[in-house]
Amino acid sequence: MNRVLNEETGISNRMVNTDDQPTMCLQLRRRSLRLAPILPVGAMAVVMSLAAAFGPAQLMAADGTPGDSVPAGSPATAEQDKPDSQLPYGYTPPSVIPPGASSDEEWVVQFGDGGKRATDNARRDFLSVFNRGNFESAEDRENFEKYIQWRLSQFTLRKYLTANPQQQQIGSMRSKWLRDVDRARKAGPTIFQAYVDTLVRETPKLFKYHMVARLNAAVLLAELNETPAEGNKPAVPLLAVTEPLLDFLGQQNQLGVVRVPAVRGLARVIRDGQPPEKIRDDIITAFVNELQNGDPKNDALATTIAEELGRLGIVNGSDRTPVVVNALTKTLADKKRGYRSRSEAAAALGRLSLDNTINVRLIAFEIAALAQEMATAFEKEATEAQKNELNPNYVAWKKPFFNLYTAFKGDKRVNIERGHGLSNKDGLNGATKQTVNAAYGQVLPLILSILVEKPIEPKDQDAILQWLEANKPPSRKVHDSFKEIISDDQSQAPGTLSSATASNTEANN
Repeated sequence: MNRVLNEETGISNRMVNTDDQPTMCLQLRRRSLRLAPILPVGAMAVVMSLAAAFGPAQLMAADGTPGDSVPAGSPATAEQDKPDSQLPYGYTPPSVIPPGASSDEEWVVQFGDGGKRATDNARRDFLSVFNRGNFESAEDRENFEKYIQWRLSQFTLRKYLTANPQQQQIGSMRSKWLRDVDRARKAGPTIFQAYVDTLVRETPKLFKYHMVARLNAAVLLAELNETPAEGNKPAVPLLAVTEPLLDFLGQQNQLGVVRVPAVRGLARVIRDGQPPEKIRDDIITAFVNELQNGDPKNDALATTIAEELGRLGIVNGSDRTPVVVNALTKTLADKKRGYRSRSEAAAALGRLSLDNTINVRLIAFEIAALAQEMATAFEKEATEAQKNELNPNYVAWKKPFFNLYTAFKGDKRVNIERGHGLSNKDGLNGATKQTVNAAYGQVLPLILSILVEKPIEPKDQDAILQWLEANKPPSRKVHDSFKEIISDDQSQAPGTLSSATASNTEANN
């Protein structure tokens, strides 16, 4: 995975396999590589929990609670392995579905008596507009928009959530939508604009129905394009999706993992859409607000935001202060959060352009403190495993520890040349560089122990504890524009072990 790490430590790629689950992304992205990936691996246990609760492997009670599940460890059925499955086979569902996170309602749209003939006639009229490339009357436009509403409403029908021959219908709907967007583009500017305008206006209505509808709606909006990919040039996302995705991201009653596709789509707007400065600032503000004010249990969401902020490389917000650095450092130091989001925040900070106006010494100290904290949590887990005659689950911890390595050293040669990794920042003063290098020296033995799957040496734990005690930063401000990153009332409880392993769905929703 990392040639530089190999050269420096002799660790092989196989030892640094950061996936603690099989390759497992939602069917929501199987047909599209444009959003890569829709959900981080750490979120997948949660999403698969929801898939088990709402997908074809499990029926739902009328109140939205899970019914009898497929036994844990059961292989996926042939139906679920098909490319158009709505969601893949999942894990044990969350024990409690929060209020507002699900619904047993359906969005009912029908033509005439609701029979097949009336629906077929509506589809014929819809396709005739595509073929003509224009609307001949206001009735044409009305029927066109109603047909789009009808198709969206199919996402909400609970008959598609049961284990019947139609169980893949929901999964195939989104693929058909995206194909029809391309058809609308070829039909001409009038039809294309009418089509995407109606989609952007009507799709958010799905956010109040069941989980599969919400997930598909978010990903559909996130994948809408103004122009398709061409050669090495990426597709240009539709800027109009920004407002509904921002609104959805801000809905705190939604499970965090369901809002992950909104984060991916909004980041893509910045990365590939060349949006106006205000749209860019609005997106960054939303990301920062979620990190600073969102529920810390939404670990999958925070992990994705941190990852995307690191990829975007944006430091300042609309007020031209380094709000992104401040938010990521607060996430890194926040012991209420899980290790996935905190370590991803560390990796993101390593990707940003930091200068001497930023308290990089504080960032290096907090990364070292997180490494020590994770090592302690790992040892606790390993001790419990040994009591039960089990091997420690090294694999689940590799990604968080590897994130700390990339925070200091970067992840690829090309990115190292761009200054990724705290050790590779040009222009930092001597005292800061000394602290960064010293922190890395303390963290590296812990990282290597996890990557090569050997017990952490007590001497390495003692050494980093002594270093942390002797090198407390004189200031806990990331920048002069902000207050100290940890308030007096912030929890000092250690980060949850289950947040690192993504085994506690309620801590990662």
